[in-house]
Amino acid sequence: GVQTCALPICFPVTIDLRECKPSCVNILWLQSADPLAKKALLERSVGQEFSLEEAIEAVKKSGAVDQARDIAKKLAEEAQSALKSSASDQNLKNPGWAELQALLNYTLDRLY
Repeated sequence: GVQTCALPICFPVTIDLRECKPSCVNILWLQSADPLAKKALLERSVGQEFSLEEAIEAVKKSGAVDQARDIAKKLAEEAQSALKSSASDQNLKNPGWAELQALLNYTLDRLY
């Protein structure tokens, strides 16, 4: 089954944590110097020495999720600005340009 948790963006966080992926959240958690981060991500001991739920709680307490969200917001806003500055009659008629705009709007809406 799929693991769930109380994080607003928990599904990707849980999968990345369980699979020890080098996601933004996991890297930020490692940088927080939480000893559990090293055990969970470098020694891959989730489920052996502690549960996935304990690791998720530690990630939440570290602030890594909020930091990752802030980074994502900044990057999406920079992309939005770049896209707006490229607006021209020719680009506005291009369906790909409109799709990029829609994707950025969707991303920004989810982050706020």
